Amino acid sequence: MKVELIGTNLKWQSNWKPNQLQKNIIADLELEPIIQAASDDDQLIAMVFLQSLFDPIMEKTDLADRQATAAFFLEHPQIVRKIYQVVQTAIANVKTSWWFMGKESAIAAFSSCISACQLYLSAIEQIMALELDQFQLPAGVLKLNHQLKQAFDQGKLAKMQKLLRDLKKSRAYAVNSQLTAQLDSQITQRRFIHWHKWLAPLALSQRKVTFEIPIRDDNALNALGRLENRATWGSATTLLTVYSNLKKFFAELELQTAWLVGLTNLAQKLSGEFCWPVYQSALKTENLKNLVLLLKLNGKEIIGNCIEQKNSNVVLISGANQGGKTTFLRALGQAALLAEAGSFVCAQNFCLKPVKQVLTHFKREEDQTIQNGKLAAELQRMADLVNCLASSALVLLNESFTSTNEHEGSIINYQITKGLVERQVLVVSVSFQYEYWQLLDQDPEIRLLCLRAQRRANGQRTFKLTGKAPLKTSFGLDLFWQKFKTS
Repeated sequence: MKVELIGTNLKWQSNWKPNQLQKNIIADLELEPIIQAASDDDQLIAMVFLQSLFDPIMEKTDLADRQATAAFFLEHPQIVRKIYQVVQTAIANVKTSWWFMGKESAIAAFSSCISACQLYLSAIEQIMALELDQFQLPAGVLKLNHQLKQAFDQGKLAKMQKLLRDLKKSRAYAVNSQLTAQLDSQITQRRFIHWHKWLAPLALSQRKVTFEIPIRDDNALNALGRLENRATWGSATTLLTVYSNLKKFFAELELQTAWLVGLTNLAQKLSGEFCWPVYQSALKTENLKNLVLLLKLNGKEIIGNCIEQKNSNVVLISGANQGGKTTFLRALGQAALLAEAGSFVCAQNFCLKPVKQVLTHFKREEDQTIQNGKLAAELQRMADLVNCLASSALVLLNESFTSTNEHEGSIINYQITKGLVERQVLVVSVSFQYEYWQLLDQDPEIRLLCLRAQRRANGQRTFKLTGKAPLKTSFGLDLFWQKFKTS
């Protein structure tokens, strides 16, 4: 059985780790608080939830199916938490009870497989006891429920459990053996029988020859053990196949329920301030908020912003320092990653065109470990980004190439932006480089959308973005006077 609770052909791994490019995105978009809120210190949930952000859903139908499953469990979080707990307990118990010694010990494999399968079937019994039929189930949950009922319902599970109990308890079995012309022995597969004490005299009376091996006859005992291994190997192989299928099923179910539990954890911390994204031909947001701020400020009013891409291929965000530009850029990146993972986003409405990658290039603080200068480090990070660029991507630039003078930085920024656009990439750039805007505005191949962070006449920031062209100043003096007035 293959688990398709939240999608088909998932390639999530239990030992996944982010590469350097992904680590840069995690740092730039401040994803750690989001992962922490989703995981509640569960390392598996943290790993799975983070992994999902870099495994985008590209089809509308797949996105809708995962959203439907997620929405169902947001309404019934106790169900997915119970399934996750049952699955984890079963996996942990199997690990502690498993003592398979290798192919030379069929008896050990046989015994270990019986114990493991008993634990797995007990877990399946607990999941089926949830009686999911009483709910209006989405496609993913309906399929899982159908798989379990088809394989284990109508007394099938009880018969399997009884067979495993008989195999575990019974030490009596029959084996046919004969000598070959080469004086070698041929051993058939063991056949289990229900052995009772009152059958012993009758069984023994039918035998032509009986014998007992002395306790201290090590050679005879070892020979008997080898014969038993040969007779048991076929049964052990069959049980190993069953065990492997159950193990794979539970491993997949653990990862997928871990993601769902993480989503319910995150939703419970946001008081319903979210929507389900929709795939369309262009980016459009209404009242998009920064998820990290919502988690940190815990219910306080957060300013949301809107953007409508239409046919633009570059979005330039400028305006007053500390006016909310970078905060909005991070909110956009967080929302895009969450949306393509099948999650909700913190907005009134959120539409986007599916992309294979969301990439970031943010300015960094001074680093004493770099050897070639800050500009060289920025260029190297951009080169790494371009080298792994997919056919469709959203690239977020935050004050890139400000480590040199404005003229040189503007030219570098413009040339890189133009190159990204030629690769069919949507670029959203936060910049105060006025010449950079002029170069973009004069390029006929670039369809530019400008947003500017608002500033009132008294210098107060509203943290709202409006559709206006950049100014030559970013009003840094406001911060200067504010600092001196308060000091």
